[in-house]
Amino acid sequence: MKTYENEVMTFDPLSAKSMNSMPDKLREWGQAGFKVVSVVHANAEGRAGSNIHVFLTRESASGEEEDAA
Repeated sequence: MKTYENEVMTFDPLSAKSMNSMPDKLREWGQAGFKVVSVVHANAEGRAGSNIHVFLTRESASGEEEDAA
């Protein structure tokens, strides 16, 4: 059975440092085999502003090993 690893990255659109780091972080995770499956721009609860959440996934290596067994 296939299994998947999932990750969530959060970026602050009001922070130039956070937004400038986005392309490099996405490239790094992409090179590790992750792909973006969703991007959500959401208001942060309890504070002014909002966040961008990037959801990533990749097939687990352990899932491949189970299929081979």
